[in-house]
Amino acid sequence: SENARIHVYIGLIQVHFGLGSDAAASFAKSIEYDPALELPRGAPKRAQSLFRQIKARKVRPKRRPKPKPKPKAKPKPKPSPPRR
Repeated sequence: SENARIHVYIGLIQVHFGLGSDAAASFAKSIEYDPALELPRGAPKRAQSLFRQIKARKVRPKRRPKPKPKPKAKPKPKPSPPRR
């Protein structure tokens, strides 16, 4: 999508100026728009490395949380014999 490409180029500019955390956020946003997106050919090695790291985190399949075990039913106390 166009938004994804825009965020990729913003991220590339941020990498160029040494703004790694901002670039990571831009790359993450681009991947949200289009998970299949790749960097353009000739992108700097720093950008490629960062993009791969972000993509590995974003595209990883989400695990379903394990269901909580059902509480075991407590046995009912036996009635005590009548007192004399």
